[in-house]
Amino acid sequence: MDTPDPNPLDALEVNPAQEAARPEPVEGPVAAPEPQVPAEGGEEADSRPLTVVGQVVEALPNTLFRVLPEGGTEQVLAYLGGKMRLHRIRVLIGDRVEIIPDPYGGRARIVRRL
Repeated sequence: MDTPDPNPLDALEVNPAQEAARPEPVEGPVAAPEPQVPAEGGEEADSRPLTVVGQVVEALPNTLFRVLPEGGTEQVLAYLGGKMRLHRIRVLIGDRVEIIPDPYGGRARIVRRL
């Protein structure tokens, strides 16, 4: 008669510290945790990208645009953001747009048409 193969998980040793840290199972409905609301000036507020409003001055090939930021004198090269490409939002010369400038001085990203 063949004996069944032993379960390889039975041979694992359990660390007592890990066993004590394991949460107890809860019976019945469990309430969803409260959503975390970021405090103003907190870490999450700093991670949000800085947006700038500008006006499209020139349309270039491959969904590139020259944008003049409000209050600025230097034009910025900007590309059309992914969701705007996906939904085929058209941007024309003279449109006001919201851009996210690259922190390293590269191309900005157009994220919204105003």
